[in-house]
Amino acid sequence: EWSCSSSEVNTETDKYYYWNSLGEAKAYYDKMKSDFENIGERRITEHKMIKEDVYLTCFGEDMKVYVNYSDESVNISGITVYAKSYTVVG
Repeated sequence: EWSCSSSEVNTETDKYYYWNSLGEAKAYYDKMKSDFENIGERRITEHKMIKEDVYLTCFGEDMKVYVNYSDESVNISGITVYAKSYTVVG
């Protein structure tokens, strides 16, 4: 039988335990829900690579999502997309 109490958690690896990540996971979920709830039933109208590791996906006529997989922030036509992040426009 497996069990793990908080007294058994190794401080070097405890960040990988489910209960220690719940707050962070909820924060990510809430941010993404807020950012993407306006997409709704919109169809993807365009998807393209802007530059290496940076992509643009358009939803309908007026919503764009820039995704930056690189380790450095980029500026695309005045829009900053931080490293390893995304920016929703529209």
